[in-house]
Order: sequence, then C-alpha cells, then structure tokens
Amino acid sequence: QLVRADDAFRRSLYLLQRRTYHPSLLAAFDQPMLNGNCLRRANSAGVAQALTLLNDALVTDCAAALAQRVCAARDAGDTESRVHALFERVLSRPPSAEETRWCLALAEREGVRRLLAGAELDAAREAGIAHVAHTLFNTSEFLSLP
Repeated sequence: QLVRADDAFRRSLYLLQRRTYHPSLLAAFDQPMLNGNCLRRANSAGVAQALTLLNDALVTDCAAALAQRVCAARDAGDTESRVHALFERVLSRPPSAEETRWCLALAEREGVRRLLAGAELDAAREAGIAHVAHTLFNTSEFLSLP
C-alpha cells in the first residue's frame, strides 16, 4: 500500500499490527504489546535506542523537515535566530549562550562540508540547521521527562 506524501507524518491512534512484522523503531523503544491496553510503560535506555535515533531514516527525515520549516519561516533571519527557533520548537526553551555558540559552530561546520561537496549556499545552510535539529533530537532533555 502506497503512502501519500501528505499522510507520511500523520500521527495515529491505531496502528496496523502484523504478527510477523515489527517496525525497528518501535522495537528499539520497547514496543508495547499491541494486543491489549498498556496503562504504564517502563523506562529503559539502551544502545539500540541511541543507534536508532542517530541512524534511523525517520529521525533524519524529521530533522530535515523541521530545518526546512525553520529556514522557510518569514522571520527566519540568520543562523543564530534559526538555532533559537529550533530550541524553542524542540526543547521549548531558549538556548544558553554556550549552547548557541556550540550549535552555531556545528551548523557552520556542516554547512561548509556541504558547500565543499558541491551544494548550493541555501541548501548547505539548511543542512547545517538540520544537523543541529538532529543533534537536539538526540539529547536527554528531548528524550525524557524531567
């Protein structure tokens, strides 16, 4: 069954269950038993979870989509304002001065790497912002409740 582009990132309350197929993303994060109610989930942290967040196509696609939204915003401005927008959307707080410096350096390194690989300037800047978004998705602050 083909998924339409506008349905690709839609949330669902119901998930088609196949007994022989278990999506790796759910399996890495302690997939709940889909046959009954799950009133409370156990907390766990493992290597498979970290590797999934670093390498899964869904996570990198979400980071790229968020970067595209942040860069396309009317008030996008410079890279620093984009980093602030990422922090607000991902962590619901502004970045500290140190976090801002670190993220700006990360975005610049990734942008330069993409420029040297032949990307256009705007695409390279967006890739740098996507790299920062992907990094924020992998922080403990994003992954767990306080």
